[in-house]
Amino acid sequence: DIAKTWKIGYAPDSWDALSNWARAEGFSSDELISSGLVSLKNEDESNPQSSILNPQFYDRFRDRVMFPVCNESGEVIAFSGRVLQADAKAAKYVNSPETPLFTKGNVLFGLHKSKRALLDKGFAIVCEGQLDLITAFEAGVQNVIAPQGTAFTEKQTRILKRYVEEVVLCFDSDSAGQKATERSLVSLLAENMTVRVAEMPPGNDPDSLIRTEGAEAFVAQIAKAKDFFDFQIDKNAGTPEFASTRGKMLFARKMAESVSLITDAVMKESVINKVCTRLEISANDFRQMIGKIKKAAPVFSDENSMPPIPPLKLSPTITLLCLLALRDAGARAWLLGRPWKQGLATTPDAELLSKILGCEFQTDDAKSVNAFMSKLDPQEEAFVSGLLVDKLPADPQAVVEDCWSDLRRREIKRRQDVLKARMRTPGLTLEDLDSINKEILDLQRQITDVTRPFSTGS
Repeated sequence: DIAKTWKIGYAPDSWDALSNWARAEGFSSDELISSGLVSLKNEDESNPQSSILNPQFYDRFRDRVMFPVCNESGEVIAFSGRVLQADAKAAKYVNSPETPLFTKGNVLFGLHKSKRALLDKGFAIVCEGQLDLITAFEAGVQNVIAPQGTAFTEKQTRILKRYVEEVVLCFDSDSAGQKATERSLVSLLAENMTVRVAEMPPGNDPDSLIRTEGAEAFVAQIAKAKDFFDFQIDKNAGTPEFASTRGKMLFARKMAESVSLITDAVMKESVINKVCTRLEISANDFRQMIGKIKKAAPVFSDENSMPPIPPLKLSPTITLLCLLALRDAGARAWLLGRPWKQGLATTPDAELLSKILGCEFQTDDAKSVNAFMSKLDPQEEAFVSGLLVDKLPADPQAVVEDCWSDLRRREIKRRQDVLKARMRTPGLTLEDLDSINKEILDLQRQITDVTRPFSTGS
C-alpha cells in the first residue's frame, strides 16, 4: 500500500531495460537524454562494461528502489534511486540531474502530500531522506518535508514559508548532518523562520526509530526539539574550549554570525537577549560583534542555487489591484465583473494581475492560493508572497474602484498620445486632421467622465 501511495518502484539491474522500453514506445534519444533517465556514455567512462553498452547512452538508474519526486501539484518531475544492499559499494542515492522540469534547489520532497498537515500543525519537520519522510507520514506524522539534498536553498525556504513560520530540523546526528543543520540556517534565518533542532537517539534516524519504537517515540523527540541557539550553546557548553574566556568569545562570534542573518528587528532582539543571557556576556558587546560582521556576498546553501532574483517592480495602481484581487473576495468579484481582459490587454505591467484574475481560487483558501502560486515564475512568486503579508486598505471597495478608474484614465491618455502622434504624419489632408482631432476631443470627454482616482503616483 505504501509503495502504491508513493508510486515507489524498482529499476531492474540492467543497462538498457528502460532505454529499450522507451524506444519501443516511440520516445526519441533526445527526449530520453532530456528526461535525465539515461546517461550519455561519456559521462562515466569508468564503467567496466562501457564497451558493451549502447554507443550513445545507458540507463541511469539500475538495481535501485525508485522514489518519484513530485512538484507541489503532485506531477512527477524527477526520481531518486536508493540501493537495496546495505553494504553496496555504489552511492546510496542516485538522483535525476537537472532537467527542463526539475531544478534540485527548487523542490521539496513530499510537499504535494504534506501541504495540508503543514498548515494544520503550523510547523514543518525536515527529514534528511525519502525513507524517513515516508515512514513518518505513513505513521501519522504528516507535517514532514525533505530537501533535495542535505541543506535548504533560498528557493526552498521561500516555498516552505508559504505554509509555516517554524521548522524542526531532524537531520542525522553525524558530522554531515550537523553541517547540513548549520548550512540550512543561511536561508531559514534570513527569512525570519523559527528553527528548532531535534536529536534522534544514538544509532537511530526517524525511519528506524519509528519502526522499532513507534511513532510516539518520534513525536516525543520532536516535542523536545530545542531552539537552534539553545541547541548550539548546549552542544558546545561541555567542551574544554568553552570553559576559557577566549573560547567563549570565539563561540559568541560564531553565534553573532548566525544572529546577523535575522532581518526582523523584534525576532533579532529576542535572540540577542537569549544568547547573551546563556553566554553571560554584555548585550552591547554582542551587538557590536554583530555590527562588525561584513555583509558579504550572499551565501547559497546548495551548489545549484541561483543568485537572488531581482524584485518585480509594478506601478502602485497595479500593485494595489494585485493585492485586492488576491486577498479581498469582494474586490476580486467586482474586478471580475469588469471587462478586465480587454482593459488589461494593453496595460503595461499588468501580466501578473491578468494571471491572478484568470486563475480560479478562493481568497481565503491557502491551498488554492498556493496551487496558483506554484504556476508562477520565481519573480512573480516572490512578489505574490510579499502581497500575502501586506496590510489591506481600510476600504477595499473604494480603493479597487479608484484604481480601476486610474487604469481607464491612463489607457485613454495613451490612445490620445497615439492620435496626437498620427497628426504629425506627413501628407495628411485637412479632412484626416479634422477626424483625428474629433477623436482626441471625444477621448478627452471620456476622461472627464471617469472618476478621478486618489493619488497613486504616476
